[in-house]
Amino acid sequence: RIFWGHTFLGIAAAARGYYDKEPRDLSLAECATLAGIIYGPNDFSPIKHPEEAKKVRDIVLGLLKNEGKITEVQYQAALAEPIATRTPQSRSEENYAMGLVRRELDAILEEEDIRLGGLVVHTTLDLDLQNATLDAINKHMDALEARKDFKKHLASLQARREKRGILKNKLTTKAEYEASLAAWKALPAEQKEKTQPPMPNYIQSAAVVMDNATGALLAVVGGRDAEESKLNRAIQSRRQTGSLFKPFIYATFFQQGNSADTRISDDRIAYGEIRGAANWSPRNSDGTYRGMKPASFGLILSRNTMSVRIGNRAGLSNVIQSAQLAGFHGNISRTPALYLGTWEASPLDIASTYSVFANGGVRPTPYIIDHITDSQGQPRFAITKSKRTVYSQRAANITSSILQQVCKPGGTAGKITTLGFKSPCGGKTGTTNNYTNAWFAGYTSNLTCSVWVGFDSSTKILEKGYGGTLALPVWVDIMLAAQKEGYPANAIRTRPGSEGQAVLVCRESNQLAHSGCQYAKTAYFETSAGYQAPANMCEQHIPMAEPDSEESIPYAEPLDGSDDNIPLAEPVEETDGIPYATPI
Repeated sequence: RIFWGHTFLGIAAAARGYYDKEPRDLSLAECATLAGIIYGPNDFSPIKHPEEAKKVRDIVLGLLKNEGKITEVQYQAALAEPIATRTPQSRSEENYAMGLVRRELDAILEEEDIRLGGLVVHTTLDLDLQNATLDAINKHMDALEARKDFKKHLASLQARREKRGILKNKLTTKAEYEASLAAWKALPAEQKEKTQPPMPNYIQSAAVVMDNATGALLAVVGGRDAEESKLNRAIQSRRQTGSLFKPFIYATFFQQGNSADTRISDDRIAYGEIRGAANWSPRNSDGTYRGMKPASFGLILSRNTMSVRIGNRAGLSNVIQSAQLAGFHGNISRTPALYLGTWEASPLDIASTYSVFANGGVRPTPYIIDHITDSQGQPRFAITKSKRTVYSQRAANITSSILQQVCKPGGTAGKITTLGFKSPCGGKTGTTNNYTNAWFAGYTSNLTCSVWVGFDSSTKILEKGYGGTLALPVWVDIMLAAQKEGYPANAIRTRPGSEGQAVLVCRESNQLAHSGCQYAKTAYFETSAGYQAPANMCEQHIPMAEPDSEESIPYAEPLDGSDDNIPLAEPVEETDGIPYATPI
């Protein structure tokens, strides 16, 4: 909690802020620098005052050598190291998550509490996973913008806009926008006043990662750069879901006693066949019709005609009611077109609804603030975690089993394994009319993640811009990063997860984890229902050194009582040279 200058509180923030490193990765010289600036971080900041920082660093190094903590060789090498900082890459995606935190705080705290400050807000965010989520989004969006067919498509879209007289807010790539913004900033002041800065209008993406057992939000990324666009697409942007909605139709159907083997026609829909839509006959996206098939076939291959018939048999009102229980809300069109995904939702909505299939039919309420304390650590607020049953275990597990088939070769998300994710998972792609929205929502045993790709306006992303092509690769990279951070992907649950059963386990040895596993980032909390904890501690990693007993801790020796040994402060002469605080 020590203040280390700028906005850095604590050693982790200081290490990242000054050197873009974790504390354990700091060099000896960097450690000495941070130790030296503690008592005057603003005056000795290595960013603003490197010469002053060097002075205090060298003092600390001298003390370490004199006390025998470092060798002469180490001392000389550290002295020779220049004072060089490395500020971290801008992580403005944290603003998207913080925007959600602030919104929640407005609902939790009184205005006076916010104004007075002094409170400590403990969130559920995993900063490493948050950063990995943004990296995955930008990696794949940059790759999309570099494609020749995308550039040609973008130029064609812009030409049509200009032909219609739409000259403002030009469609660009992110790099083109940043170049035009830099050019505008370089203009003389008088020219700037006469022109408007360019507005960002490039391909966007948003993602949300949620813990299945608790509903804790671990990552909330609402776009590619919060400094360029304040719109938090993870929570504020509601887009049509397309085929992403179909699992909720099938789950309602299974809730009524039907099974995955129930035979449903994949043939053309006759006019008047669907209740409430006498003149409606939707087609399959590939233009083919395959006769009577098991219900599971319709969801695995996202067949429109089968899904509409499934919804017609389940009943429109029943589908709507169960979808609302699952977490869909907002304006809906109470027509059978709903079966093909006209209901709009945000990535946060989608992540929370899909957790139902990872939890045996139970939906945990998502939350981002765990608790709030005052400056003395006294509790001021704690979240009351809640869950609700949406589907029976049977209905949810049948649907989940099919969604796991979707993620295997032959399903609409069948290239998950070729993209590098080989652990058990379930999920569904979603693509809306004219390729204006591309989705993928999927889950493992512990996490649910939703990814959306599209323009802020209802603009075609790309011809054949399917969710399985554009959103799925982002999801894969996020979930691979989550595994590296210690979130396991075991067998999919068939009943709700229990946070009360959490056991710290090493994912490499599958034994109880200790400090060495945590240092190696292989430790994770296993929360699977019915999990049997291992009996032995991990032997693959070496435990970190434990502190000595209290008796062995050296204390400062007290001075004897003689006046000769008591150092006294020297009085300052009363001259005009005495510095006084300058009033504000």
